[in-house]
Amino acid sequence: MCRPIVDFNATKNIIQGAVGAIAFGAYHQFNINKIMELNDYKHKVEINELHNKYRVEINEIHINHKLEMDIYRNEINLYRNEIQNLTKKIEKLEKRWW
Repeated sequence: MCRPIVDFNATKNIIQGAVGAIAFGAYHQFNINKIMELNDYKHKVEINELHNKYRVEINEIHINHKLEMDIYRNEINLYRNEIQNLTKKIEKLEKRWW
């Protein structure tokens, strides 16, 4: 009769240890995956917040630039009108003079 190399209790303990190690590995991998997903989500949220912040700043810069350009246009138009008025006055004076 063949005698088993390892008795039944030892075999049972080895199998239980192997199953436990596999279960722990799967649990560990699950937790690592969840942590990576949360980290990725957090990173995406931070990127979106920064993107929105910079988009708002860029829009404000565009609005301010447009307002400045409107102010400059208005000033230029005022000067142009003033020059036209002065030119008309000079022409009237020249006509009277001659």
